[in-house]
Amino acid sequence: MSVTTRPLASFSAKLPLELFMIVKESIPTSDLRTHVCFYNTCRKFASFYGDAAEQAEFWRRSCLLCGLTMLGHDTSYKDLAFDCIVKDGFCPHPQCGGNLLEWNAEQVEKAMELGWDPENEPWQETEDNDDPEFDPSFPTPVPNRIFAHIAFRKTGPLLGCPRLEDAFLRSEKFHVPMEKLLLRNHPIAVRSLATFPAVNKMVLKYPGSSFSGSFGYVSFPTPVLVLGVISFISAELDEELRTLDLLALLEESFVPVKPTEPVHFSERLAMFSSLRGLWAVSRWDGLEYDGTWDPENGPGLVHGFSALPDEILTRELHDEDIHDRIEGSDHLLLFS
Repeated sequence: MSVTTRPLASFSAKLPLELFMIVKESIPTSDLRTHVCFYNTCRKFASFYGDAAEQAEFWRRSCLLCGLTMLGHDTSYKDLAFDCIVKDGFCPHPQCGGNLLEWNAEQVEKAMELGWDPENEPWQETEDNDDPEFDPSFPTPVPNRIFAHIAFRKTGPLLGCPRLEDAFLRSEKFHVPMEKLLLRNHPIAVRSLATFPAVNKMVLKYPGSSFSGSFGYVSFPTPVLVLGVISFISAELDEELRTLDLLALLEESFVPVKPTEPVHFSERLAMFSSLRGLWAVSRWDGLEYDGTWDPENGPGLVHGFSALPDEILTRELHDEDIHDRIEGSDHLLLFS
């Protein structure tokens, strides 16, 4: 569904503009999608948003209140707002589009109740609050729920390809064009804050501590977005695993997919030469705050993993040419 400017409908032309001004004022500032649609109804409605400076301020505030922040190549919050709504505002994926905007806005509102504002710098531990784990007023970082609905390809992106080519939204539908699911085609998702309140540093952890790469340190000068976390994870998925690391991961982080039958063990080992292989045979359940906050590196967020349904795992392990057939087609078999 596209958002386009069209002439004022005849029935509304007979109504006083003051009535529509009241309608505009009744829309919460955080309801970005409704404001974009209202603005595009006609030029008279667009005039309600003021001059260029007033509009710049409004769209900036509206985006921030629904958890969206500009990427490096974005030029203005107004352009960001319209681009996101036109391309992704009506995304049919249940965890994206308008549903994600609404959830983001709810999390921003909850964080604001504890003293944080999206206008502020990313949240950091202070000297007056050096024990956040036991301070009830300290905002608990809430990881974005979209992480639990993202998966990565079974093979990494080609050299030079953007990391967003590596990640896609999981879908309950079995025949969905991969192009529609790639994360790069979901501007709302990639521009969403990674946590609420926003932080500019975080420690990504694998459950357990025996794996030598258990801790991943993410740091940006600006708030960490979903894009930043996904790019960081993608970059480390193809690092070769040592045998001891693999065993540690199977005993701790990836217990749900630990081989239990010797007949399948060698088959799985061939896939487990890197983290990507382990991620490919499990479901990423997103991130969870572990209650720790390092003053130097930010909050600790732990990966969660669960096993894939048996029928999907069996198909992945025993259909030797399934990956070739998937990569060569326009569709990809997905799981919810």
